[in-house]
Amino acid sequence: MSNLIEFLTLAANLLTGSLPSELGNITSLDEMYLNNNGFTGSIPAEFANLSHLHILDIIENRLTGTVPGEICKLPELHLFYADRIGIDGKQLECQCCRDINDFEHF
Repeated sequence: MSNLIEFLTLAANLLTGSLPSELGNITSLDEMYLNNNGFTGSIPAEFANLSHLHILDIIENRLTGTVPGEICKLPELHLFYADRIGIDGKQLECQCCRDINDFEHF
């Protein structure tokens, strides 16, 4: 029996502030749902540590900046859902997202 966390959902909890970089330390995660909150700022570079991650859902937040290129290099990442427009009206940019099997930019 494993004590590893493989599924994390914090969806629709009215969470605000920056995405916690510490989430990048849960390296056993397969799926992470952070959607429908009020997160602001950029995606932490530490998310690139999530080498087993299959699904990352961050839609319906207010993120800005550029998706770290290392996230697109995650070997198991197949589904990545992100908002197109952040709180400041600027586009969340992702130069490498076309390399992900199913990248949805809403």
